Amino acid sequence: MHESALCTEIVDIVLEEAKRADAISVDEVELVVGEARDIVEELFTGFFGFLVRGTIAQDARLVFQRVPVAAQCGSCNEVFPIDLRSCGTQRAVCPQCGSDNYEVRTGFELFVASIDVVTKEEAQALEK
Repeated sequence: MHESALCTEIVDIVLEEAKRADAISVDEVELVVGEARDIVEELFTGFFGFLVRGTIAQDARLVFQRVPVAAQCGSCNEVFPIDLRSCGTQRAVCPQCGSDNYEVRTGFELFVASIDVVTKEEAQALEK
């Protein structure tokens, strides 16, 4: 259950940034998650909801932006997707030149892309 540890880190970031922005509520959190992270969105969302209970983020909505696994060939520089589920135990090869000399460039990301908050000033302006 690596989701719980990762989610704890994300919640810490969200609450710290919301505090820094002098927010009174967090409406939405956008996460960029690489496909290789193998995060189960439903579990992550459940952990997030549990961890933010009683905080200004308790009603926040999580939005996941998935990033596919892609590699760059060391022989011909072709950038190509890698489907980890269909590769099995075989190493992927470049579709352009057939080389298995490549570096994975994307697919392992996990970061907060944006946090949509309401500040005291914004709430006061809406009340007027």
